[in-house]
Amino acid sequence: MRILFILFFSILFVSCSSDNKSERKQINEILAKGEKITNYENLSLEDNKEISQKNSIKFSKFKKYKNWTHTNHNYSSNIGIRNFNLNYQIDKSKKVLSKNIFFNNNKIIILNQNGTINILDENLKSIKKFKFKLKKSKNFVLNFNAAVADDSLIISDNLGYIRKINLENGIIVWEKFLSVPFVSNLIIYKNKVYVSNINSKVFSFNISDGNQDWSFETASTLFNTPKAFRIAVSDDILIFSNNAGQLTAINLTDNKLLWQRDLRKFTIFSANKIFEISNLIIDKQAVFLSSNYGETLAFDYKTGKNLWSKKFYLNDIILSNKYVFGINTKGYFVIMQKQNGKIIFSKFLKDKKDRKIVPIKILLNKTNILISTNSKKSLLLELNNLSNLDYKKIRFDQYMHTLNHTFLLNKKRVLRIN
Repeated sequence: MRILFILFFSILFVSCSSDNKSERKQINEILAKGEKITNYENLSLEDNKEISQKNSIKFSKFKKYKNWTHTNHNYSSNIGIRNFNLNYQIDKSKKVLSKNIFFNNNKIIILNQNGTINILDENLKSIKKFKFKLKKSKNFVLNFNAAVADDSLIISDNLGYIRKINLENGIIVWEKFLSVPFVSNLIIYKNKVYVSNINSKVFSFNISDGNQDWSFETASTLFNTPKAFRIAVSDDILIFSNNAGQLTAINLTDNKLLWQRDLRKFTIFSANKIFEISNLIIDKQAVFLSSNYGETLAFDYKTGKNLWSKKFYLNDIILSNKYVFGINTKGYFVIMQKQNGKIIFSKFLKDKKDRKIVPIKILLNKTNILISTNSKKSLLLELNNLSNLDYKKIRFDQYMHTLNHTFLLNKKRVLRIN
């Protein structure tokens, strides 16, 4: 059921003053009409079955990566495919405590959880190393979200700080503190920084001076996990999720609500669950996601209306030009047609001793698929024979493509592979 509604006090758009009160920027009339989309229904989950309608696929479109400025390459959280046939042999390795990896101006930037920034060349030789002073708390394990803008690194953390750090000298250009921690992937788009906090509030900051332009508050619950909060932007439309299972779209050209939809379902499966969602991926005019309320779906990013949906949860998804690839913690791997969600291949992944494994991350290249797991090995599937499984002694949590190389990142090392 879709109804038009007028947004009253439950959602507030707050303009905030800049450091110079004479330049206070006021955003008026967010209380505009937007479309609210709800779909409460009895949703029975599909049984995960092994399907092999197609045992080989080909990729026809590839990307070149001059820069890798966000966790998933860009602000639409969409990772493309490298036009390389990787055999996953470790070419170079460097011991680095790490969490986030970026590539900008021919330099690798690695941020770890103790505030150290390592800057390397593509041969993994150290260029610079900085450590900025952290505010710490005995009650929190410090966690960062970050993105690169020109020669600066923008960092938010789960204590409520957001900073801009100069990558030439390691100096903090500006620092802002909000009492409520930030949680989502940090997005930089058109000289603005967008990030959300655990109260399901999204903020816009000016990248040059850190002044807050506006904030937008949505519904929230008492139960939080970082996996509930995702954010992406494309063509001046900002889309983000909250811990109440809602998706919200804001038109950044006039800063007004475009649509809002609820992902919650009245099912035994979703009852009493802390909401989690995969990365939001915007590809052309469609948004792709999966939530633990039991649905993997694609919808129009301008209207929020469904294009297709499947009744299962995938922890990690990635797209090619024609397909959606996904994994979940039950070891289920699936390939769907991007246009209609039809499953063309699925398989339960197991190790050599036929034990269930837990997939973590998917990497795609020209000829194969590498899936990192909770063990010390990754699973390799060849695109020309998807039923054939091989194993590589590599484990990774993140990866990054450049023009010449692919780099894998785990908690202790960065690996260059060929």
